[in-house]
Amino acid sequence: MKTIKIIAKVLGLAAMGSAMVMLTGCASIISGRHQSITFTSTPDDATVTVDGKPLGKTPLSYQMERKSKDQAVTLQKDGYKPVTFQLKSTVNGWFFGNLIFGGLFGMSTDSSTGALYAYSQDMYNFSLTPMDSSNLPPSSEVKTFVITNYKSIIEELNTKPDQYLKGLFTLMKVKPEQEADYTQKIKTLADENKDIVGFAAKVAALAQ
Repeated sequence: MKTIKIIAKVLGLAAMGSAMVMLTGCASIISGRHQSITFTSTPDDATVTVDGKPLGKTPLSYQMERKSKDQAVTLQKDGYKPVTFQLKSTVNGWFFGNLIFGGLFGMSTDSSTGALYAYSQDMYNFSLTPMDSSNLPPSSEVKTFVITNYKSIIEELNTKPDQYLKGLFTLMKVKPEQEADYTQKIKTLADENKDIVGFAAKVAALAQ
């Protein structure tokens, strides 16, 4: 009888644990409602604002609340040209675990807490351009463009060149007949360099 009671207790605890997973949602447990995003710049001390809200100055790591929509990020520093880009939001991969563990309860919880979403990048690095600088070196422009639009560029490399790759080719002064060759070169660099900043530097080197 004592053994039976122990087994029943263990099964009861397991059931409670399963219920908690179903009620709270996998993504909520694993990822939480916030995601740490790091912003750096050269030079430092650039003010970072997200949708008009100041977050602090670079270098900055901030616990960003996960949201369904893309957000406008601006880096500003006196004497330098401001940089603006979109902080892109995608569906959190852990969300699909709820199809197995949490069902509708878990999915609805993730959606209500914001854990359903994740930002496509964890780190953003920019080289700021002085206001009195008339022309930015092509390699610096390319590097900034790649870092800013990394996710979209990777998506187009795996489908077909569209606005982001076309924009990159324009900065690199790639001729139409060279686009297929450069697409393959950039795709190879993407496969070999998973670090975003490192990948951007390699692509920028092609423009020199």
